[in-house]
Amino acid sequence: INRKKVLLMLKKLLDQHNNLRILYKSFMGIGLSNDPINQMFSKYINQGRVLITSESPIKLMPKIDITLFDMISTGFAEATQIGVPTLVFSNRENYELASEEGKRINDELEKSGMVFYDEVAGIKSFDGLMNNLNSFQEASKDPIRQFQEAVAHPVTPEEFRSKLKKSLVI
Repeated sequence: INRKKVLLMLKKLLDQHNNLRILYKSFMGIGLSNDPINQMFSKYINQGRVLITSESPIKLMPKIDITLFDMISTGFAEATQIGVPTLVFSNRENYELASEEGKRINDELEKSGMVFYDEVAGIKSFDGLMNNLNSFQEASKDPIRQFQEAVAHPVTPEEFRSKLKKSLVI
């Protein structure tokens, strides 16, 4: 469901930015024959403005200017670690599933313009990034650091051992 919203936003961005080219890596578990990108973007694919790739994202990211994800994921973590400006068209359902710390970090990522929940905010974030990359990078520096720290140490060693002991009790 979020996928369609992401694709609609990308279509608007292609219409608004004549020099925009997109490398599209299909969503996990979806064959390209069933992927809506073929119908929605056929004009842009024929123009060479949308290129479909199966190359590993980790190999692609150092070669591109911006990444866009539909959720905060491993790919998001990799992109931020590499230093590629990154946007996330997230959804409120994933937000509600996050821990309190995760929600706090999502809120900070949203304030910086990295995370957004609708097409209008996404286009605004994209345009902000394109118009002032330095400002975008400065605004996202602290939220990225918070995210990286939370991922690196999601629980204290004591919490981990306690949970492990509880799970081993029969």
